Amino acid sequence: MAEFLGGGTIYSVNPADADISGFDPLHDVLDFGDTSVHGLILGTLPDGTAAIVNPWGDPPQYQALTGVSWVDLSLDNFGIVGNEHLRQDIGAVLSWEQGVGDRDPNTIYLRSHEYGVHEVIENFDPTAQKLSLLYVGTRERLSVTDTAEGLLIQFAPSGQSLLLAGIQRSDLIGANLEFHHDQVVEDNLEVPFGFTADQVTLLSREGLLTPAAPVGDSTDGFQERAGEWVHPDAVVADGDSTDHSTHDHSMHDLGMGDGDTGVGDTGADSPAAPSTGAIQLSVSGSL
Repeated sequence: MAEFLGGGTIYSVNPADADISGFDPLHDVLDFGDTSVHGLILGTLPDGTAAIVNPWGDPPQYQALTGVSWVDLSLDNFGIVGNEHLRQDIGAVLSWEQGVGDRDPNTIYLRSHEYGVHEVIENFDPTAQKLSLLYVGTRERLSVTDTAEGLLIQFAPSGQSLLLAGIQRSDLIGANLEFHHDQVVEDNLEVPFGFTADQVTLLSREGLLTPAAPVGDSTDGFQERAGEWVHPDAVVADGDSTDHSTHDHSMHDLGMGDGDTGVGDTGADSPAAPSTGAIQLSVSGSL
């Protein structure tokens, strides 16, 4: 990627506005202002075009950056982003698209921004392999559904989905479900999976790309803590589907310090010990 030179056009982003044409990654900047992550997210259209998306748009509403993909951009193209959670979720998408951050071969990394992408995972072993939301770029409209084919995890408005073939939500293990701090503490993304905040694993998002914050502000997400070796709540697990699109954003206490890495109960009622297996992935759509 060529070095950013600046001095170009500043484009105010808005999913309701016309597409942006002629954006020059060497000179131009996207202005996100103080827009909340609950009103704007990033997307990648089926042809790879970058898009500014209304997370609640139905029908879909987005502003495309014509001829530009997220791989073409650097953090300089984002200027200062006022909303902390939007900085985190912009960073999640950019990091995935540009190959920045961890890629553990025994971890399935969920994403939310890729229109037209539907993945099927065969031979997933929930006792030995992990699901991570580190690269998820939204806090809304997550559904987790038990189907005859397996556990279907899907995000709107992109429709991006991942099917864990032969797995049901009740098979999942809290310790093997990974989030960063604010996804759990402030936006409750663990709830559709049937877990409480203290049962899932927290990973640091340190090392991911993150747009600049206003002077005096910071971007959270560096806490780490192991989750518990437990199955999800039976009440949630017994339901056919849990949709996160109507959640509130109330805070709840994790009851732990930033450095707490304690492991949960591993008594007689705990899930079976890990086994080995080879994950197989099939994809429809473009990655």
